Amino acid sequence: MSHPNRQIQRQKKKIIKEILKQELAERKRKGIYDETLQEVLKNLGRRVKND
Repeated sequence: MSHPNRQIQRQKKKIIKEILKQELAERKRKGIYDETLQEVLKNLGRRVKND
């Protein structure tokens, strides 16, 4: 059984990732494209997979 704390961390990361995705989509729609946000999202995605 996995550590409950780890599971909470993973869920937090998932939520953060979702928020970032929505933020990125919103900015794209408005024509404000943030390169660093894209990078953060990529890195976060990698980190979640590596858990």
